[in-house]
Amino acid sequence: FKNLKWFAEYRDIDNNGYISIIHPWESGRDNSIEWDEPLKNIKVSQNLKKYSRKDLRQIADDERPTREDYDKYLTIVEFGENCLWDKEKMFYDSPFNVVDIGVQFMFLKSLKDLLKINDELKLNKENELNLMIQKYENGCKLLWNNKINCYSSYDYKSKKLINEITHASFMCYYAELFNKKYDSLILNNFKLHIKNSEFLVPSISINHNKFDSKKYWRGPIWCIINLFLIIGFKKFD
Repeated sequence: FKNLKWFAEYRDIDNNGYISIIHPWESGRDNSIEWDEPLKNIKVSQNLKKYSRKDLRQIADDERPTREDYDKYLTIVEFGENCLWDKEKMFYDSPFNVVDIGVQFMFLKSLKDLLKINDELKLNKENELNLMIQKYENGCKLLWNNKINCYSSYDYKSKKLINEITHASFMCYYAELFNKKYDSLILNNFKLHIKNSEFLVPSISINHNKFDSKKYWRGPIWCIINLFLIIGFKKFD
């Protein structure tokens, strides 16, 4: 419970009901196309220290994020080091602050799972957990994108939805977030997302102009996300 409270305190400082990430690494989906637009606005630090990438010693270059991406990743890290990772400075002033639908849905699911554990073990957190669940379910409303008829991540710095559909867009059902108004639109988008795919579920549609069959979160399939999607779709009525 303390872990979830940490996210609410450090990644929802405005108390709006949605969880930010302050670095693409924090999402676990480092080089997703969802971060392209927010990263585009980051100027690489002139004081960036020279670095070597250990990831390229083990994994082929064409599978990993680009050098330009890494320069921006480390620019964010440099900002954090300079402000001693102050939670408010990181939230309001850092180069990157995005509400990631993947993190939001996993956070919401974690709250609901903890509520079930609370009921079983009588931990006396029911009221607090129910309030948090209601709050973060309401926060998901911000992430509904009418332009693409699906859930999408949100650039907190520019106050704009990111008009990209990824596998994370369909994790709403993993979070047990059902809405009759949206369900048919989401399912239609899912059908388009997997269209022409020999294997499921690609991180982005193979028909997307940014699809890359090798670069981690820009095409390849991830077992853990597939598990979340299966759990979610099985709950679909």
